[in-house]
Amino acid sequence: MQIDADVVSWFQQNQPDGMTWQQDMNSVLRFYMDSLQAMERDAPQPDAAPDYIPF
Repeated sequence: MQIDADVVSWFQQNQPDGMTWQQDMNSVLRFYMDSLQAMERDAPQPDAAPDYIPF
């Protein structure tokens, strides 16, 4: 994953919670990736093809 220079700059200037900017950025990215994985996991799955065709 490539991080935009503006994003890195924001984290360098805004160090919330007493973390270093790298720790804070990693924390946000980890949360974002976990959220994406949860959305993919919980997304409705397309209906599977039936095992039989009812007549």
